[in-house]
Amino acid sequence: MFVSGRIGILIDGRLRALGTTDELKRECSSGLRVDVTAHVDDIDSVHDFLMERFADNFVPVNDFGSTRHYSAYNVSVATLFSLLETKKSELKITDYVVSETTLETVFLHTVQEVASEVARVAERRAVRENETV
Repeated sequence: MFVSGRIGILIDGRLRALGTTDELKRECSSGLRVDVTAHVDDIDSVHDFLMERFADNFVPVNDFGSTRHYSAYNVSVATLFSLLETKKSELKITDYVVSETTLETVFLHTVQEVASEVARVAERRAVRENETV
């Protein structure tokens, strides 16, 4: 019995991504996932601090009220843990997680790329149809 070390992502019957777990993670996101939770009244201060401190290296991904999810690029795990642990009390952070990009993130990234591609094609089609009218 042979088990493959490669993963394929099919969307609408078309192969959109293929590679090992590490290859897909590198291709779709070279960063870390950072989840930060604080009281709803304090989460904006946490967000502002992270965006000011890391500027172009932090990209907000989702906002779920008192929890914010980010992708962090060119920042070490040690730097993030050290900073978050040091500022935890001051910023009233109740919980945080720093982890590698997951396969779920890779899949969602691939789906988002396809959705953007479909939207661009539909937009071009609509422009062409308007030009012929």
